[in-house]
Amino acid sequence: TYETIRVAKSKKRQRKRDQAADDIGNEAKESPRDTNNDDSPGDDEYEVEERRVLTRLENFVPHHEGWSDLCFDYLTKLVSVLCGEPMVLYKEKLNIKPAGGSGFAPHLDSPSLRVALGSDGPQHFVTVMVAIDDMTVRNGCLRVVKGPYTEENHVEVILPKEDGNPDGDGRAGAIPEEIASKLEFEDVVVKGGTVAVFGGWVPHRSAVNISPFPRRA
Repeated sequence: TYETIRVAKSKKRQRKRDQAADDIGNEAKESPRDTNNDDSPGDDEYEVEERRVLTRLENFVPHHEGWSDLCFDYLTKLVSVLCGEPMVLYKEKLNIKPAGGSGFAPHLDSPSLRVALGSDGPQHFVTVMVAIDDMTVRNGCLRVVKGPYTEENHVEVILPKEDGNPDGDGRAGAIPEEIASKLEFEDVVVKGGTVAVFGGWVPHRSAVNISPFPRRA
């Protein structure tokens, strides 16, 4: 999956990079130089450009030895013990939230995961998150609502729109904003390497990555 993000570029710093490149290419002759070393943004000009960046990978575990060992062995055993019954991997994805990348709207996982196979497929889901990078408030960490949520006791969700955003109002399990605004979402701030597990009926969301670095999980 790809996402288009908007990036503000400093025209002053771009001119300095251009000048530096010119200096290297023309070092045998005298080149005009930009003597203004003031990097303060106050008198700078910016232009906004759009970039298409990779934000999600799926179906990679069977094709990578390290991820296969982690998911098919360690995590499968871990979740099976937590749930008290044998569990298997149903779907995996690697989320890559770039600097400026958008967050996920509030939702539940179980309703959307049931769509593909319906009543003939698995009905009980548990979400396992493996933080690759440190997760902070600035880089748009996972946010969850604590509570004894089950299929019989879950927050209200909306019917997905056919032409809606698959990560928003086009997703089965999306939580209406008027409901989400009353929930107490807590930030899951953890170090890279942390494993977090929560049920498929737990409300969760994430925010925009306002840090200068990508966040992967």
